[in-house]
Amino acid sequence: MADIEVSDADKVDLPCMEIDRLTVDEMREIVRARLACEVLFSSEVPEDLMGSVFMPLVFGAMRPPEEVIEARLGSASPPEVPDHPGEAPKHPGYPEPPPTDAPTKPVPSTVPEDAARDLEWGDLTDEEFAGIEAGIKAENDAKHAEWEKAHREWEQARDQHSQACSRIDAEHEVALAAWDATVKAWDEAKAKAEAEAEAWLDGLRGINEAWLADVGVLMGRMKDAMPRSINGYPLFPSFKIIHKDDWTRIEAAIIREQERASEIEV
Repeated sequence: MADIEVSDADKVDLPCMEIDRLTVDEMREIVRARLACEVLFSSEVPEDLMGSVFMPLVFGAMRPPEEVIEARLGSASPPEVPDHPGEAPKHPGYPEPPPTDAPTKPVPSTVPEDAARDLEWGDLTDEEFAGIEAGIKAENDAKHAEWEKAHREWEQARDQHSQACSRIDAEHEVALAAWDATVKAWDEAKAKAEAEAEAWLDGLRGINEAWLADVGVLMGRMKDAMPRSINGYPLFPSFKIIHKDDWTRIEAAIIREQERASEIEV
């Protein structure tokens, strides 16, 4: 954003709020009204209650026109600070791991003792005994093949789980790095926006000073006050702006009349 600082020299070119001047009779009427406690001036109100007592101030009644602000400062409002990127991405977690223990290796079956005894006593022939041995061997070979297959699948599942975990960790590291870069960029953008906003506000203060240069005081009439009050002060839904030169005369006249009243002897 371009430099928006408003110098004292620039203020000469800034517009000033046009305030209707008062006639002598109007000024006299205001003096009489103040002496009768029928009006209240902004000079009698604490600064922190100004917007509450003179309510239109809250809605920008004294704010310079937006076209003036935008022409001078480049925008009608200060630069906004970008939203924070949010929290760092969380680790998504790992998939369900395979069983910790490997498949149990089967115990080979052996030829039953009664078959060997039957062979010895001639109740089994050599061919029959060989058939029994062949059957047991086939059974053992099948169990061993099944175990080898299960063991390979277990090892593959373990390796795949390890690879999946490594891939998830790597992807999370990439996400964290991207988030870190986003936060760093946000920090820089935030600092820039805050500096520009402060410069914008400084410029607005200069514009406000020029715009309100002829304002003397605000005046509210008690008859227009709302039923409620704040800290003992009335709430005015409207007010009158008094030119600074008129206010100088009005204030001097009020003080003069108050001093005169205080000297009345009874």
